[in-house]
Order: sequence, then C-alpha cells, then structure tokens
Amino acid sequence: MAFQYFADEAVDIALIETGMGGRWDATNVVIPLVSVITHIDIDHTHFLGDTLAAIASEKAGIIKPGRPALSAPQPAEVMAVLGHVDEVDSLVTVEKIGSPQKLKIETHSRNLPPINLPLLGECQRENCAVVVATVEILADLLGFEPEFKKGLESVEWGARFQILETDPVVILDGAHNPSAARALARTLKETYPRYQVGFILGFLDDKDTVGFLRAIKSLATQVWTVPIDAPRGATAEQSASQAQLVGIDPVPGSISSGLNAAREWASAEPNRLVCITGSLFLAEALN
Repeated sequence: MAFQYFADEAVDIALIETGMGGRWDATNVVIPLVSVITHIDIDHTHFLGDTLAAIASEKAGIIKPGRPALSAPQPAEVMAVLGHVDEVDSLVTVEKIGSPQKLKIETHSRNLPPINLPLLGECQRENCAVVVATVEILADLLGFEPEFKKGLESVEWGARFQILETDPVVILDGAHNPSAARALARTLKETYPRYQVGFILGFLDDKDTVGFLRAIKSLATQVWTVPIDAPRGATAEQSASQAQLVGIDPVPGSISSGLNAAREWASAEPNRLVCITGSLFLAEALN
C-alpha cells in the first residue's frame, strides 16, 4: 500500500528502510536508485543467522546489478560477503571539531562548511557520513545541489540519545542489542565523561539481554528494571534476573516508580544522569 501511495503521489525520492534483513524483506521488490547498508552486527538471529557472514548475506540481498551501493564501515567478514561495495570512509571524511557535535565534512567533490549535528556520538558521525555519501550519489544521478548544512542541522531523531531533561539530565536511547549498547556506552563516555549513570532498563524477551547488560555494566552505578507492555515484553522481574547474571543488582518496578527513584538519585549529587534504554517501546511508554 505504501508503494502504491508513493506512486500515486509521484514522490521525487522514496527512502525505503527494510523491516528485517533484506533478501526476503517486502521492501525488496523495488529497484533502488542506490542501495545503502548501515553497520551490521548480530541481531534477529532466529531469522537472519547467527554469524556476521550469514546476516550480511541477507542484508546484501538489497544490492541490485547495475545500481550503485555503499556501506558503512564493516568488519572484514562482512565486507567479504558484500564484495566490491564502496565503504563510506573511502568516500567521505567526517571529523569532530567542536562540542557537542560540530563537524568538518569533506568528500571527493565537496568541502562543507562546519556543521552542528544535533545527533550525538560516534555512531551518528558514521551515520552522517553514510547520509552525505548517499545524497552525493543521488545528486549526481538526479542533477540537484544538496543543502547539506540545512538538512543535517535540522535533523530530529527521537529516542536516539535524546536528552529529555537537563536538571537532572535524563536521556532516552532506543538501543536494544549488544552492538547498540556498545555505541550507547561510547556516546555516554564521550558526552558525559565524568558522570555516574543510573540506568532504567526494559527489554523484549527475545533480545540478547545479557549481551546488552555486559556492554553497559562498567557504566552502571544504579539500575532500575521496568516492564515492557508489548507481546514480547519482559517483566521488570525477568529483566532484573538477567541483570543479576552479569553482576548488576537492579531494583525492579514500574516505569513511573523507576523514573521517580532515578531522578531523586541523580539530583542528590552533581555529575549524575539517568539513561532510559533497552527498547524503543520505552519511548511509547513515556508518552
């Protein structure tokens, strides 16, 4: 229905994100202007396979003969599957030159003015490079001049290291697998290097919760676990049991009680913050 709507409205460009994998995803009926593969890590193993190479093989299904394709930087075993796809770090250079995320961006054909990207963290610099490389390809194909600065500086992306409150600092991040948890940990260290972190955690029961918890354990000063109200949602007690497996001693409870307790804890001392993470369903629960 979405594709029919796009056709009826005669959209100039449709940005199509695969639901899962790529090869057998419903979105793969399109012949793309350009295929884009972001960072690949272990996830959805029941459907895509339990190795990077197997998952990469599924993702590579969106690449089409005679059409340009590019990829975020990938591990060697992923690139062995993707073949001769260009990695964006050979096309675009993104350098952080100021806080919180002031960037210098260069491509083979453009030297952009300094850009203040609203999205924080190393992973978003990588995403920015992917975007710039993709838009350059589209600009060459379709004959337009991109407004990179205007577009990048006005971007909004909820639940991606989203700062909900500042006194105390409360951050919402939709990380839900070990790879995303590692990216979240790096962003916390980079953005708030001297802060203690109190985590409010909720998970779906089919995710690698233990792997996620291991990735953030070194940062977790306090932890509250909360339920996810969804068919695959884990209870607060189930998530607490998983946390105890990796040596974290959490307090299970409701979202409201966890948030109140975390705010009180963060307000008691300087340089403390609250991070709500583990599932994108938490963004809905907070509304």
